[in-house]
Amino acid sequence: MLKIGEFIYPWGSGHYSRMMRLNDVLGEYIKEEFEVHFSSKDHVYEKLLKKFPDQKEKIHEILMPTPIDGKFGPSVSKSLMNLLLPISKNPSLVRQITNYLREERKLYNKEKFDLVINDGDMGSNILAKNRNIPSLFVTNQFRPKLYNSRSYLYPSLVFVAKQIAKASRILVADSPPPYTMCEFNLNFTKDVQEKVTYVGHFTSKKIKKEKESELEKLVKNNEFGYWMRTGNKSTNDGTGQRYEEVFHQDEMKKEKELFHMQEMILTSIQ
Repeated sequence: MLKIGEFIYPWGSGHYSRMMRLNDVLGEYIKEEFEVHFSSKDHVYEKLLKKFPDQKEKIHEILMPTPIDGKFGPSVSKSLMNLLLPISKNPSLVRQITNYLREERKLYNKEKFDLVINDGDMGSNILAKNRNIPSLFVTNQFRPKLYNSRSYLYPSLVFVAKQIAKASRILVADSPPPYTMCEFNLNFTKDVQEKVTYVGHFTSKKIKKEKESELEKLVKNNEFGYWMRTGNKSTNDGTGQRYEEVFHQDEMKKEKELFHMQEMILTSIQ
């Protein structure tokens, strides 16, 4: 039996959502019998336990290092301080990485994976490369282009890109060029482009259309747009605050608003 390890980075909910969509269709591409082991932490780990209650022995808690929340997303200053110092109940990042890689190494040695799929987990990507295990890395960013004011982040972006490049195949959760929405965040190097596959938006599902939905009725004959609201709690909170500020402006008082918390905020013009 083919054994697959799926490692899901727990920052926000996007990694989990993408991996579940990919997991749903694995059987269409892998014809032999297989079993899947999932690894993550915090809210993603809890979601996995809830989604697969009869497979708890195949769901592993791995304490993957994540940035420290700020007011409107990750706090750069606190996350940098956390490199060597314990911050907000988080041990130093050096200690976190050591412990997390040790646990992932133990899991690799125990389960003997035939294939590994990583969404955001670079540590697992490195372990798979070192063990000559075929690996897929799911992402919508590689080496984002930076504004001059953020040039100090360049060395870390190069480091991350090198770790992603260790995958056997890179799956981009977006449409192929020229219709790629996340193109600004990719910036693939020539040596990596040959292993990149654009697999389309993981949110796209085949929907059996029987009648016009309530949402379709609401936006029919209206000009409308949407404001994405997704990510970790602080990012969501920051997006929500900015949204409230915009819709309290005088010119926005005649707008209709429809909220779909954590995934989408849709605004439609009357």
